[in-house]
Amino acid sequence: LRLRGDSALALLRLGIAYAALGRLDEAAELLKRSAVRDPRAPEPWEHLAGVERRRGRLPEAIQAAQAVCA
Repeated sequence: LRLRGDSALALLRLGIAYAALGRLDEAAELLKRSAVRDPRAPEPWEHLAGVERRRGRLPEAIQAAQAVCA
């Protein structure tokens, strides 16, 4: 399996990895890019909600969580 570096799945996985490392700013950016690449996928929004919560950005966390249900 080969992934393009700018594919939604690659961006999602890298964002999750950065979040696990505590690199929350980079994680948020990658997860947002993943969501743009695949707007119907709920996973980037789910992870972004958690990252934004960890960053103390509750309005953004709520907005990301609501995007999962949209």
